[in-house]
Amino acid sequence: MTGDIVEKTRKAIVDTYRQILDKLISASIEVDRAADPGMGSVEKKDIRTQIMRMQADFRTAEYAVPDEDEWNVCRVVFFGETNAGKSTLIEALRLYYGAAVRTAHIAWGAIIGNGKEDWTKKPAYYDVRVGSCTMRLTDLPGIEGVLEGKSPNFSKDIGDELSKANVVLYIVGNEKKPERETLKKLKSYLRQDARVYAVCNVHCKGKKNRDSAVDGVYADELARKMGDVSREAAVQTAAALKEVLGENYQGGYAINAELAFAGAAYDETCGKTLIAAERERLVLDQEIYACEFDGSYQRMRAASRLEMIVELLQEWARDFPAACYEQQQRKLSRLIGELTAQDESTAGALAVLSDLYAQMECDYSTLESARVEAFAAQESFALRIAEIPKTVASKYRTKYQKEMHRAIEEDWGGDIREKNVKQFMNAHAEEMQKFIAEEAQKKIDAARSVLQEECERLNAEIKRVEQMSLGRSVGMRFSGSGFQDEEISLKDLLSQAVEFGFGVFALSFLPGGLPIRIGAVLVLKALKYAVEADGRLAQAKAEANDFFSKRESEVAEKLSERISELDLAGKALADMQKFSQMVEQHGRVTCEIGTVVKGLQDFFRVELWCGGDSHVGVHEDRSVFSWKI
Repeated sequence: MTGDIVEKTRKAIVDTYRQILDKLISASIEVDRAADPGMGSVEKKDIRTQIMRMQADFRTAEYAVPDEDEWNVCRVVFFGETNAGKSTLIEALRLYYGAAVRTAHIAWGAIIGNGKEDWTKKPAYYDVRVGSCTMRLTDLPGIEGVLEGKSPNFSKDIGDELSKANVVLYIVGNEKKPERETLKKLKSYLRQDARVYAVCNVHCKGKKNRDSAVDGVYADELARKMGDVSREAAVQTAAALKEVLGENYQGGYAINAELAFAGAAYDETCGKTLIAAERERLVLDQEIYACEFDGSYQRMRAASRLEMIVELLQEWARDFPAACYEQQQRKLSRLIGELTAQDESTAGALAVLSDLYAQMECDYSTLESARVEAFAAQESFALRIAEIPKTVASKYRTKYQKEMHRAIEEDWGGDIREKNVKQFMNAHAEEMQKFIAEEAQKKIDAARSVLQEECERLNAEIKRVEQMSLGRSVGMRFSGSGFQDEEISLKDLLSQAVEFGFGVFALSFLPGGLPIRIGAVLVLKALKYAVEADGRLAQAKAEANDFFSKRESEVAEKLSERISELDLAGKALADMQKFSQMVEQHGRVTCEIGTVVKGLQDFFRVELWCGGDSHVGVHEDRSVFSWKI
């Protein structure tokens, strides 16, 4: 793949991340513009937190996309125990791919251990060029030190390198099986799209003085051991790796790393070894292997099966730009899939966001229902308050009209005079004031009690809505976000107002202020001796009734004025309106947040194009996301 195509694919990945981030930034701005819900169990910051969470995840992933120089670098990590043959195989591959620069001045073999201790103390990197791709061969320290806790620094180094690996070559000896704990440790470090290959390093030393009749042919001995490893050890190794690593495991190979190095570390043109002179053991082993193959270094390389590893790396190098692209696609697809994932412990940000919006809708439904019922309760309260003057005045008339009838019969001799009426009203003035005040208070308290009971019922219905509750403030108090009103005692408020009001009433009942001189009374005085006693009594009672009918109207009017001044229904309505405004705001914000959430749901549900011939798609079940080429 050419550099232009490589850049195009990388740009497609980066552009997709930026497209997603632009969408999330726009969503964040829209949320910021929205007002706070003001009530309900969901706050605006809860919504913004989830959007910021998505932004952080995708921005981190964008930053992790290899830069232009790294995009075409395939990371091949060599993993295994000390003296498994990691460094030896790396050196053989370096020599193979570096044929054009294989010179004696390079200390070939210097990285290979002495078989007694871990030669590699920290990760080492060796770049080789395979076609248009750079293969970064990474030599790791032996894993057993990490497992035993002897070298804690190794653990971080190994974890960091494995987490970046595209390919892991797990080098094992032919007489050792992979340790389950080692595999689990390896699995914990691997990124999801890494590929692991088992490489069984078959140990088969050459003999300095081989007797073919006694010892057989070395090539046959090596082939037999290779076959045994392939049939037995490799199968067991493959089963163990497959069980723990799952889809990360891709298969296994059997090679002889020492023989591969010996065959590669020789300049056949000049006829001399490329192994550093100070590595005498390696030079001696090379000479022994050369004798085993009659000086044919080509046959040595072929018998070592180094070519299989070479072919594997060449395949990776050939397909790596596309593979790198696909890996990034899978990573992006996985991130999108995780947005809606939910399990017992975690939930994706978009799933949480959707749940929050659903909760806002539920809260709004509860609040809107409460609003409708609250206004109905207020209207009923207002009607009860409006009926109080008429009801109290009627009760007042009935009571004191009856009292005056008794006075006419028992005290006034069946007659009615202005003097008697004035005396009656003065005698009962305080009692009348108290009666009207108490009756008005009872009616108001009764109306308030009904309203309060309704408020408490509504409060019980919406108690799960955490930031809002119904209580008492002039008959109903709304406490929660947006309401800081101090509770007002309706009883105290009414007591003060009613006392003042009845002081005004009393003025109209005082002598001189009572319009008692009406025509009917004068008629009554002129005819009182001309009619029978029963007739006079009936006429007197009729005049008393007419008198209290006027008083009833006056009491109702004055009481209505005083209750109007108190504005009980108006104050209850004012609080209802505050509540209504809060509900309306919650509704508006719910709608605005809903637009944002649904926009994100639709955005991640549809195809996100990554260039002209590639895209990320979502399956119809909305649960599996996959990239397609």
